[in-house]
Amino acid sequence: MAISGPAKDNKDRKSGDVSATFTMEDSEETRKIWNYSFKLTYTVTLKAKSLLLEFTVDNKGQEAFDFTCLLTHIWEWMTSHRHRWSDCKERNMMTRIYKSTPNELTVKNTKGGKSVIIKKNNFPDAVVWNPWIEKAKAMSDFGDDEYLVMLCVEAGFVAKPFHLEPSETFQASQELSLA
Repeated sequence: MAISGPAKDNKDRKSGDVSATFTMEDSEETRKIWNYSFKLTYTVTLKAKSLLLEFTVDNKGQEAFDFTCLLTHIWEWMTSHRHRWSDCKERNMMTRIYKSTPNELTVKNTKGGKSVIIKKNNFPDAVVWNPWIEKAKAMSDFGDDEYLVMLCVEAGFVAKPFHLEPSETFQASQELSLA
């Protein structure tokens, strides 16, 4: 699997924006689990007041394919939410898929009292996720009690896969900012 990252300084001298572009193309290794010719490009741009994430999939082959995708972000909630989570009767992983969501979503009451504004383009769905007790304990890079103060909000194509014809390109993005 070939994954490449930024090869040079990608700073826009006028705006001060800094970006990094990562690409992945099909290889012998990827073909073992997904037998299609593709190129995935993920560009992360840090702007003065926002973070722009751009996601592109190119179908490089002769066959159409379907795929789903999510851009994952984990937000730390204010500690007052600890009680709301701990009082829940359901004691397992929480995942909710919301179909055809608005292009602007707001995550309120993140740590520091700010709200996160998620502006999404060509991502119709949103997933809200929390690992809960057992999964949090099983995650090596996650504290056992961190599920109490975290919320993951993902924009993407989930409810229905995106169909990409040969030589076509899928483009989507989301921009995150604080309010």
